[in-house]
Amino acid sequence: MKTTCLSLIILLLFFMLFLPHLYASDYTKWHLPEGAIARFGKGTINDIAYFPDGSKIAVATSIGIWIYDAKTSKELNLFTVGKDGVDRVLFSPNGHIAASVIRGNKTVSLWSTSTGEHLKTLTGHSESVRIVCFSPDGRTIASGSSDKTLRLWSTTTGKHLKTLIGHTETINSVCFSPDGATIVSADRKFIQLWDVDTGHLQKPQFQHMGSVHSVCFSPDGQAIACGDEDGLIRLWSIKTRYHKRTLKEDAPENTYIPIGNVSFSPDGRIIASSQGWTNTILIWDADTGHLKKSLIRHVRKFATFTRSFCFSPDSQMIASGGSYGDIRLWSTATWQLQKTIGGNLNPPEHTLDVLTMCFSPDGKIIASGSMDNTVKLWYVSTGKHIRTLTGHKDDVRSVCFSLDGRTIVSACWKTLLLWDASSGQLLRTFGKREFYSNSPDHYFNSVCFSPDGGTIASGSFYNGIQLWSVSTSQLRKTFSGHTKSVKSVCFSPDGQTLASGSWDGTMLLWNTGMSTPLPQPQDSTQESEQQTSTPLTPQQIAKKALAATVLIVMEDANGKPLSSGSGFFIEKRLIATNHHVVENGRKRIYKQVGKDKWYSITDTG
Repeated sequence: MKTTCLSLIILLLFFMLFLPHLYASDYTKWHLPEGAIARFGKGTINDIAYFPDGSKIAVATSIGIWIYDAKTSKELNLFTVGKDGVDRVLFSPNGHIAASVIRGNKTVSLWSTSTGEHLKTLTGHSESVRIVCFSPDGRTIASGSSDKTLRLWSTTTGKHLKTLIGHTETINSVCFSPDGATIVSADRKFIQLWDVDTGHLQKPQFQHMGSVHSVCFSPDGQAIACGDEDGLIRLWSIKTRYHKRTLKEDAPENTYIPIGNVSFSPDGRIIASSQGWTNTILIWDADTGHLKKSLIRHVRKFATFTRSFCFSPDSQMIASGGSYGDIRLWSTATWQLQKTIGGNLNPPEHTLDVLTMCFSPDGKIIASGSMDNTVKLWYVSTGKHIRTLTGHKDDVRSVCFSLDGRTIVSACWKTLLLWDASSGQLLRTFGKREFYSNSPDHYFNSVCFSPDGGTIASGSFYNGIQLWSVSTSQLRKTFSGHTKSVKSVCFSPDGQTLASGSWDGTMLLWNTGMSTPLPQPQDSTQESEQQTSTPLTPQQIAKKALAATVLIVMEDANGKPLSSGSGFFIEKRLIATNHHVVENGRKRIYKQVGKDKWYSITDTG
């Protein structure tokens, strides 16, 4: 928790103080939720589509649809669609209309791509819409749903034209024939052909052996390709209804990697398919069925047993929490394991996974929260167990020390508990009444103190943010605007701004309306394992961290800025940053925060 807070503070200060003066873009303020003052990050990506003329790109994300210039990558517009983001986006053949689908929603939304204006909402399905497709002339849109029906709509009027009934399972895929006269649709068992004019089901139907994920027509309209959950692509003749051939990648026996999407090239000679969770695109010869090439999009990364980690206040140590209830301390100088706390090596240990950890401000004590519903305090120097805080009824998902080190707040699904750090006494409970009144907003994920210790901020599983009074336990204010679970919250040093990070891929800044004095340093002449020393103030922490923070700018061959981002020194001559910051451009330059001089960067690989 401490590491997350520090990182958010650095990021917050960096963006607020420096980026607005260099290559600033106002897209961070587009369509903000009420109470938010800026947004960083653009949401998790669910779908990508080019405009038909190739001039622009639409990206469906957890917060809406971003429109980019395809040549310059400049942000042109943001379509905000409700509170749940966009799962799919596609364009009419002329590019004038965009259709969007929200996961789990029963409707389809139509948008003007020139103005971003919402045109129509297509309403009629009784269950969630799974797939949509424009006719070749763009006048009709077909939608397939979990209600086992296909519906046809007019794109100009939004009027429902007809309902096609015949499927017995959820419809997973739908496609118009090149001449627009026929629709092919697929569910888990069958592939159906429909006459668009009459809405009648053509016979006989195709019976695929595996659950079909995607169907498409060949460019000449004489064949369809179907990709299924067993990793097979089957080609069928429209005229004879016979199976022509099966495309299958060589794989170990009993190994099945589902086909995600399948598509013909415009000349009909190549079939491209996506391969489920492997993030691989397969290229096939449509005539012979032979695999021509595999395009690996991303390297698959396997999960480890580490469930949480945090830095010590002096950055000399990392604590990691594992799936066996132990805490491991690692040196950041040597990256060697220094000590194991808890686990089977040092009872009394956590009996289940450690989900969260936080160092005390002086770095002498570490608090750990676990799936065993407890918070445990440990001496960092010896690994000795100090005490166990019991009172939660669910997994402890977040824990945080106040900046003066006197209190600890911990969060589980149902409640926030406030503890005296020195005695372990439970002081207050937050959120219990709201939870038992069936309010889902308080399924807590994350928690932090304001700089003066008078307010606690919490982020919830159901996208909300709450501010609580420490003295009265009362809910003071709520914020809503994220489309997915809020995983981290952190106050600015003056307490006036709150940063929230979410699974929706964005960080939002909120005006708290508070102006709080910072905690005064405590006099301390003794240092012992029973007493914590004076913590650094947030300004001191930020000052030390910002000294290592740099602004990185990418330039083209003519010295024109292309993009910018942040980084930080991890060694004297070594800067760490995100790959996307430096992947383009001919020249990389940087300057330290608060300095005027620019330096060149040499890529080390």
